[in-house]
Amino acid sequence: MHIEMWREDLTEQQEERLTDQRLREIASLELTIAELRQELDERPIQVVYENVDKQTLDDAISETNRAFRSRDRVLRDMTTLHLKHFETESGRCGCGKPADGCDERVILDGSRALRAWERRHRHFGPRCDGVAAGAGTRSRGCACGAANAT
Repeated sequence: MHIEMWREDLTEQQEERLTDQRLREIASLELTIAELRQELDERPIQVVYENVDKQTLDDAISETNRAFRSRDRVLRDMTTLHLKHFETESGRCGCGKPADGCDERVILDGSRALRAWERRHRHFGPRCDGVAAGAGTRSRGCACGAANAT
């Protein structure tokens, strides 16, 4: 009987030690959690997200596309004029005037924006007559295959 009582006491003491140890661990972890929460609360916000309204973004994209289409229409019309006003091998403009006396040809040949646009859009559909875009002569040809493109 004494041995049984001694074993029960020993088991109770072990359980109390384990309980005390676990309570100390819990207290330590709660202290760590409290410190981390305080650090998180005091931390400055480093990342800021700007919410852009979808309609605002769609409107901006639509306006940008409209502006590009408008620019392309103007440059396409200038290209149509350039197909009429270019210097031929005889030194005359395609319209029949002397090349140096054709103000339209001088202006169109001097437009870097037009030349760049014409390089990107070398085929002009039904109006294409094999005249190279931006070349001003028939030697370069058109991307449609009307003449050899170089």
